[in-house]
Amino acid sequence: MKKSRKIMFNEDAAHHFGEYACAHKMPTPELEKEFIYQYKDTQITDYLINLNYMLSLAPSKVMMSYAEKHYQKVENGKDVDYSDNIYYKCFIENGYDVFAHWIQLLREINIRPWLSFRMNDCHDSFADQSFMLDDYFHEHKELRRVSHHKPTEYYDNCFDFGKKPVRDKMYNYIQECLERYDVDGIDLDFMREQFCFSIGGEYAGRGVMINYIREIKELVDRFAKIRNKNIEISIRIPQDPTDCFYEGFDVVTMAKEKLIDVIVPSPRWCPTDNDLPIEFWKNILSPYNVELAAGLELILQTCTGGELFWLQTHETAMAAAYQYLSAGADCIYFFNFMRTNATDFNDPSNEVMYQDLFKWDNYQHLFRNAGDKESSQKCIRRHIPTFHDTVPAWRERYKPFPAVCNDPNKYLQVRARTGNILPTDKVKIVLGCSYNPENSYKDTTEMKDIYAYKTKLPIDETPLPLDNFEVYINSNKIICSSTEDIRPFFTRKKGYVFDIDDNSIFEQVNMIEIAVKNNGLPFNIDFLEIRVIPEKA
Repeated sequence: MKKSRKIMFNEDAAHHFGEYACAHKMPTPELEKEFIYQYKDTQITDYLINLNYMLSLAPSKVMMSYAEKHYQKVENGKDVDYSDNIYYKCFIENGYDVFAHWIQLLREINIRPWLSFRMNDCHDSFADQSFMLDDYFHEHKELRRVSHHKPTEYYDNCFDFGKKPVRDKMYNYIQECLERYDVDGIDLDFMREQFCFSIGGEYAGRGVMINYIREIKELVDRFAKIRNKNIEISIRIPQDPTDCFYEGFDVVTMAKEKLIDVIVPSPRWCPTDNDLPIEFWKNILSPYNVELAAGLELILQTCTGGELFWLQTHETAMAAAYQYLSAGADCIYFFNFMRTNATDFNDPSNEVMYQDLFKWDNYQHLFRNAGDKESSQKCIRRHIPTFHDTVPAWRERYKPFPAVCNDPNKYLQVRARTGNILPTDKVKIVLGCSYNPENSYKDTTEMKDIYAYKTKLPIDETPLPLDNFEVYINSNKIICSSTEDIRPFFTRKKGYVFDIDDNSIFEQVNMIEIAVKNNGLPFNIDFLEIRVIPEKA
């Protein structure tokens, strides 16, 4: 009997190797067993091993590998030296195939092993030389999605899937990896990157992409027949169904033709998207036998160009998982939530941003509860609205913050998902606000260090009166009762707390209206949280 799917976990193996290299360690069978066994008895049912960026993490005859960079002495006409290379030492010198061992270990703890393919990665694509670039990229500028003029934007150097050599290379690489590794599924990650066609080629690209997925499905089915087992296919795509369609991904037709088993609408990177339209996705996919996985990202940020950059906590990630399971998602897909055993996350000298999520107890708590609606509902949850990270050029992205409230006749409206809130839950709403003496918002932030948890930017610390706000949730007025410091530093602004005494005012998706009261002090706002503490949490 097939094990029901709860959590799909994407492991970026390059992060794993990178952390080892920074710690001056080498992967060994003993360390890798310890690493994989941290997921034993969690709700992770499917473990997706990312095998490539622009280069292959495993040795390959189709794609240049990181181990092969060891031999490279000239790149793009200049001398280079990549001889100090952990991939070469591991795979070639030591003859240790970490991924084959992971697959064996995952089966031992009853987790399905998958391979995940970054279909169009473009890390470091504007560099002349880089450990992350291969000769094929340097030599084939004509295959990039912007070859008609000088590339200027980050995604311009992505390859154009409208060109057959691009499709063939990834197809052959997938085939090679399926020959090498016996897995239960493959993940086609088009969020690295979603811009897969030349500018203006997206509309016609839908037909090209459908045929390409058909070819991959036939390939996978051949391996399934050889191995006498089912091999599934998931596809990670942009969060919005309309954007997805017009960027070249007709996933409804893919579902109709039974080409894929799991669809993963997802943000790209920064930040996680806490307002995925799961209900709409579920509705349009309902006629077809396909599962819907809600994609979560690691970074939580509330403002575009904001002053602070932070990782999710176990409570914010739990909130996102619960709200999407409540909305009808079949399972949760975690991206970038890797925890390496090469780093001591309890070391106080470590980056502050690591101090919550990756501590052992918190990490175990998240992955033992976040894949199930009932278990996640019993956990403390912090629901924090974010913004859409990456959208096509023709779409204006949703970004409620930062904002200024200086007119009692103008309400800021913010949508916040919570899922179902029980009558016995203790709930409070927290707004991150600061006095705005200039009575207008100016974004003067400059994020020189994205890992900073404090900045030297000026902030007016004049306290706002508790009765300075006019706030409604779902047309019900709520009253500010106290203040608090918001931790972690999702914002440096003071938290203004609204305690809720009647949970019947909440819906699964809520609308909050915020204004300054008549004759009140104007204020900036860049943070909103609905904090839910279950009775027995």
